[in-house]
Amino acid sequence: MSKPVTMTVSHQLGQDQAIKRIKDGIVKAKNMSLPLTIEEDSWADNVLQFRVSAMGQSCLGQIEVLPEMVKLEVTLPGVLGFFADKCMSVVRKRAQLLLQAPGRG
Repeated sequence: MSKPVTMTVSHQLGQDQAIKRIKDGIVKAKNMSLPLTIEEDSWADNVLQFRVSAMGQSCLGQIEVLPEMVKLEVTLPGVLGFFADKCMSVVRKRAQLLLQAPGRG
């Protein structure tokens, strides 16, 4: 059973800087050994379409970068749907760190 999940994260970077940080974060994630693998990612203006896999499951999603927030929509299949709350908690924390304004933290 798939579970659709939506999350927003506020930021104060402006749209262009937020997009740059997300792009840089994707490059870093691809070069790290993580339990999550980014299989596809493509940008159209301020929207990132992606496919990732974890625990033998693939999921599709998108990130829309707005001037003051980032909106993530993803459908978690099977086992990942069962762990949706935990998965999204980790994603939220990482997104907040990535989008943190300079000089904070």
